[in-house]
Amino acid sequence: MQDPLGFLYAWILKKEGFAVDMNIQKYAAFLKTVEYGSFTKAAESLSYSQSGISRMIADLEKEWEVSLLERGRGGVRLTSDDYPAALCKKALHGVRQSAKAGK
Repeated sequence: MQDPLGFLYAWILKKEGFAVDMNIQKYAAFLKTVEYGSFTKAAESLSYSQSGISRMIADLEKEWEVSLLERGRGGVRLTSDDYPAALCKKALHGVRQSAKAGK
């Protein structure tokens, strides 16, 4: 099932003429993966494929030159440094505030 708030947020941005930045999509994918502890569950909630979510996170890791997640049989979890998660949350919050201000 798709995350209703994520869907609504993306729909509002598109309706108002905002392009959904690819980095914002990567940040959202990363945060959902952390929230669910699973690439598959994050993919289902955002209506992406599991491999698409995995690729987005791998792209962030390559771009930031840091390992974001510990991967294991039981799922995934944040590495000991949660700074990247804080950055993603801040970026998403800023986009949401910009969208609200643009009303």
